[in-house]
Amino acid sequence: MCDRTCRAPNGSAVCTDGDCRVDACDIGFFDCDNAIANGCEVNTVTNALNCGGCGVVCSTAGGAASCVGGACRITCTAGAANCDGNAANGCEANTNASLQHCGGCGAACSLPHAVPGCIGGVCRVQTCEMGFGDCDGNPLNGCEVEFAAASGALNHCGACGRLCPAPPTGAMSVCRSGRCELESTMCPSGLGDCDGVIANGCETTTATSVAHCGRCNNACSTSNGTTSCLAGACRIVCNAGYGDCDANASNGCEVGLATDATHCGACGNACPATRVCSAGSCICPTGQVVCGGVCVNVNTSANHCGACGNVCRSGTCAAGRCVQAAQLALGADYSCARMSDNTVRCWGYNGYGHLGNGSGASRSTPAPVADFSGVAEVTAVSRHACARMMDGTVRCWGNNDNGQLGDGTTTIRYFPTPVPGLTGVAEVALGFLHTCARRTDGTVLCWGDNSTGQLGDGTATDRGSPTMVPGLSGVVELAAGYGHTCARLNDGTVRCWGNSNFGQLGDGTMTQRRTPTAVPGLSGVAELAAGHSHTCARLMDGTVRCWGYNGSGTLGDGTMTNRLTPTVISGLSNVGGLALGRLHSCARGTDGTVRCWGSNSHGQLGDGSTTERRVPTLAPTLIDIAELVVGDTHTCARSMDGTVRCWGSNTFGQLGDGTTTARAVFTPVPGLSDITDISAGSNHTCARAADGTATCWGSSSYGQLGDGTFGQRFAPSRIPSLSGVADVVAGGAHTCSTLTDGGLRCWGWNAYGQLGDGTMTSRTTPVPVDLGVGGAAQLASGSGTPAPAPGWHDPLLGVQRRWESRRWDDHSSPCPYARPGFDGRGDGQRWCLPHMCSNERRHRSLLGSQLVRATWRRDDEQSHDTNGRFGPERGCRGRDGQHLYLRPKHGRQRPLLGVECVWTTR
Repeated sequence: MCDRTCRAPNGSAVCTDGDCRVDACDIGFFDCDNAIANGCEVNTVTNALNCGGCGVVCSTAGGAASCVGGACRITCTAGAANCDGNAANGCEANTNASLQHCGGCGAACSLPHAVPGCIGGVCRVQTCEMGFGDCDGNPLNGCEVEFAAASGALNHCGACGRLCPAPPTGAMSVCRSGRCELESTMCPSGLGDCDGVIANGCETTTATSVAHCGRCNNACSTSNGTTSCLAGACRIVCNAGYGDCDANASNGCEVGLATDATHCGACGNACPATRVCSAGSCICPTGQVVCGGVCVNVNTSANHCGACGNVCRSGTCAAGRCVQAAQLALGADYSCARMSDNTVRCWGYNGYGHLGNGSGASRSTPAPVADFSGVAEVTAVSRHACARMMDGTVRCWGNNDNGQLGDGTTTIRYFPTPVPGLTGVAEVALGFLHTCARRTDGTVLCWGDNSTGQLGDGTATDRGSPTMVPGLSGVVELAAGYGHTCARLNDGTVRCWGNSNFGQLGDGTMTQRRTPTAVPGLSGVAELAAGHSHTCARLMDGTVRCWGYNGSGTLGDGTMTNRLTPTVISGLSNVGGLALGRLHSCARGTDGTVRCWGSNSHGQLGDGSTTERRVPTLAPTLIDIAELVVGDTHTCARSMDGTVRCWGSNTFGQLGDGTTTARAVFTPVPGLSDITDISAGSNHTCARAADGTATCWGSSSYGQLGDGTFGQRFAPSRIPSLSGVADVVAGGAHTCSTLTDGGLRCWGWNAYGQLGDGTMTSRTTPVPVDLGVGGAAQLASGSGTPAPAPGWHDPLLGVQRRWESRRWDDHSSPCPYARPGFDGRGDGQRWCLPHMCSNERRHRSLLGSQLVRATWRRDDEQSHDTNGRFGPERGCRGRDGQHLYLRPKHGRQRPLLGVECVWTTR
């Protein structure tokens, strides 16, 4: 617009886009309202509302504000102060009430043991902490008195101005826990404030008080004595029979001198370790006596049994008597012992509870047959055992699938179970799955498996309890085979019944008989023996008659024909003893001569040849023989002069002549004399000398020679650690010996704990059989002797040693080269057979065994058998070139008797 001039008071103006605006303000001035008319209207140097800049207002809190040189200034009123030095927030501190600025900036209000307050600018005590007081009224030292302190002033005890009374003489007043008390430690010697009452001071004479002797509450004990306090110390006079043996009267007379073995009769009089204190004297415990200065129980001590110095070498003492071991027999996987105290102990494998110890657990040391005594005889077979008791009753235990325990059930028994209703028993005979008992009145009862009529009751029904054999009386001897039974009568005749598939009943037929049938033409019988499928009788005139299975001429009648009636063994008379081997047998005459027959492939007949003999053949120059033993394929004889001669196979040095050469004639065993007993194992032989030592030779694959080695010995090797030998018995892979003191020692194979030493470790030297309390008076084998080497089965050596092949169902067969065979009869077991791996794996048949379960037949064909179970490659070649095959029949397996069986590969 024309003639319009832009002006700005206290500054300069400018025209922009036709409008006047302030261009710049003079120093100290600002255009705070943005109006050109009044220009730069505010002096920020002095304006308290715009001090130093537009809108900067100086605070007037707690005082009067001003702006000087563009900066706020404040003048505080009384009781206020600008303690942070910032005028913008005025006089922010109330010095009349602030604990941080009480009376002036930085003057903090804090008092000991008190809650402080700032009043009118002065720091004062508002309240005291509990237990403290401001007793002097001086605010500068706060609550200066602690009412409960022992060091507190006596005139402020528990509260300001509370005075403790002056104490009685001999004590000092103190304030403790806010209460006035006497300081008893300040009592004069011999006095004490024991009741804690201030009023009576140190009221107790601690020098003589029994309740406070020497100090308050130190009472003298009056236990077992009379107490006094003298010069502040307890004194006690003990009652009779008691003593203050720790010299501490505070616990009285703590020892009863009448019974304390450490202070017997007087303090410090200790009894020896083995004695007790009675009536103040050191004596032996009841039932013990002093032997060598030591108390021993002569009822149980093996070193002082019954009397001091009476040593039991067997290590067992019961009721003051050394218990002896009198008879020994070995089994493959378990054994039982009748103890001389008429109890029974068993050890080894226990899968059917046949150890009788209440469980199915195997034992590696002899374990008592539970709750069992009064045993007259114990008999054991494969998986069950029976005992004839002294009272004429019978108890059985173990497997019971066919009722063979006779308790009326088929329940397995882990404890001896009485056979109900059976008394007056004189003899017990165990077959494989049946049992018979002969009474003293000559009658017979049988029970168990009856599938072939072997119980003789006229049926084929199994019996779970004793069943009388009808029409039978005057019986004096029983013999039980696998499936048949025979009885010898008091008139010398014989009755048999049961299976007769090979004519083993001797009645002229092969007909099964379910009742006793007379053996015709047989009389004057002195002894009866039943094998698996044949039977023999020794007559009173010294002759022998046999009948039944006759493989390889086992009956000795010159043929290989089975005999259905008793047949005289040719050339035998005046027989004094028989020894039956795997494939050969020998007879000792009363004149000391020896005749043998059967297989002779290794010269085991001793006639100078290797020709099979089907009739007894005299062993030349073998006279004055006192004892015969037969091994697998070797024979040994003990002469009356104490020397030993052996012949036959010698692969393992079992003839003892220092070589491995087979001998067809008897050969002296060098270095042996004064021999009183011999025993033949499968492939080793042992002998006992008159001096009580033992010697073995032959195979020691499991350490069965006992001389500390494995391998074999070709000449007799004395067992170095064995003496006092009463009997030695050679099994298949282990050997045992009874000692003259009744002890037992075993060595060799021990996979099932059959050594009885508490381990499963095979031993190469004799180890004690841990019989515990009681020794063995009789031992009865279970299933026989174990396999001595891979692929070999053991022979039956003697009546008590019976072989049974191992179970296969748990794949733990001891035959490393075994394969499963046939199922057993109804019990689910399997038997092991040698594996087809070389032509040197021989299977040894078991003459007389009641336990073998394999069936053999002859067949010229080269095809598999009727059931297709085995072909010729698993067959067995007989001596005559024929092949033999396994063949099941009605679930049963029958043995090959008298035929050498060599496993061949094709």
